[in-house]
This record gives sequence, C-alpha cells and structure tokens, in this order.
Amino acid sequence: MLLAFDRTGSGAPLVLIHGLGSARTVWKPILPALASSFDVIAVDLPGHGRTPWIPGTPMIPSALAAHVLETLDACGIARAHLVGNSLGGWTALELAAAAPDRVASVTALAPAGMRDTPATKVKLSFKLNRYLAIASRPLLPVLLASTRLRGLGLAHNSPVWRTWSVETCRDAAEAMADAAGFDDALAGTLGRVASCTATIPASIPVTIVFGDTDNVLPARTAQSRRYLPAHGRWLDWQSCGHAIQLDYPDRVVELVREVAGG
Repeated sequence: MLLAFDRTGSGAPLVLIHGLGSARTVWKPILPALASSFDVIAVDLPGHGRTPWIPGTPMIPSALAAHVLETLDACGIARAHLVGNSLGGWTALELAAAAPDRVASVTALAPAGMRDTPATKVKLSFKLNRYLAIASRPLLPVLLASTRLRGLGLAHNSPVWRTWSVETCRDAAEAMADAAGFDDALAGTLGRVASCTATIPASIPVTIVFGDTDNVLPARTAQSRRYLPAHGRWLDWQSCGHAIQLDYPDRVVELVREVAGG
C-alpha cells in the first residue's frame, strides 16, 4: 500500500513515522527545523491521517515497515534515515532489519515492542482513549479553549503538557478520532515483540529514547533493553512522556541531526 505523506526540505532523505492513533501532523513542531537539513517525508500509516483504511490491510509491525518501503520506492528514495515514535519506532526498527541497505539510521522515540513478555490482550486504556476522542470531537473547540480541561486529557501522558500548543492538542485528538485502522494496528502488536533488532547490522546507527514518565509504555513492562542492538544507544530523558517529539521538540531535532548527520 502506498501511504499518504507530506514532503518538504532538502538534503538526505528523512522519514518520520507516527505512532498508533496518531498521524503525520504529530511532527509539526519539529518539521520546519528538520526540513532545513533534510528532505523530510512524513507518512500516514494505513487507516491513519490521509491514508485510507482498507479492511484486511496487513497491520503487524513488519507489514507496516513494508508499506513504508513501498512508499519510499514510489518516491524514488534509495536510502533514508528513519525517525519513529511508539508503533512508528517499532516499524522503523523492523524496516532496518528487513531492508538494511535502504536504511541509513534509526532514531526510535519510545518505540513499542520492547517487552520481555508479548502482550496477549488489549489494555482497556488504549480502547478508552480512542472512544473518548471520537465522543469528544464535536466538543473540541470548547475543550481546547480551557487549560484545565486540556490538562485532564493530557497530564497523564506528558509532564510538560502545558508547553503543547492548542493546535498540537487539536491535531492529536483529531488524529485519534479519525484513525479507522486503530483496532487492527493495535491487534497487530499482540503476541509480538521487536526481536527484529537482533539482526540490524552495526552499519546502521540506532538510538532508542524513552521518557522517565512514559505511562503508555512504562519502564516496568515495556522498556526492556534486551532489544537494544549491541551497537545501539539507549537514552533516558527526564521529565518526559511518551510523545517525546512534542515534549521536547528542539532536543529531538538536535538528536536527529546528531544521529543522521544533518
């Protein structure tokens, strides 16, 4: 499947892959800065953002990686740096393992799949977030106008949510509400872990970053360092939640430039 994408900037190709229930809009806070150094391609995974949902589309992480690769082929991109958040981070790692000649580096922000024991059932909180986003969408103008109400929706996921713009909050809520591929993508993570990292060659720099207050993929269950490649680097960022690029956009840009050489 060819994915919808936005492309801007010039330089070495850099692909941004969002997480579950998100969309390419999650990269807005860092897109202009990255575009000054890279040819940036921000994709929408199947059933997210502008990419339509076709029932039966393969949605396990390795299949998502194949969708990204097919899109790179259509863009004429032979080799790219990858940046992914959450499920997007897992997808980037899968792509690096499956097609190492096509990947220049991986920066995985709070990647999913780092579990010692694969999840066997869907957490109710994941489902609730989706249902709440759908139910509250007609009320977004009212909800987003209130700092207190934004806090009720965001404080659990980010210790620095007050730094998020209203536009960022709106984009996140709308992406979740519109993610028709959410259930299948979530189901595609069950019974699986990111064992692909063991086969990523040392020629591909890999950096994994987790926030210390990540309540979506917490350290006690979803941040096993066994999946860090032997040549990889693991960073723990303080006062940081799950959407690392939204909590610390400038710092993420600096990290990506360091890893990708931009």
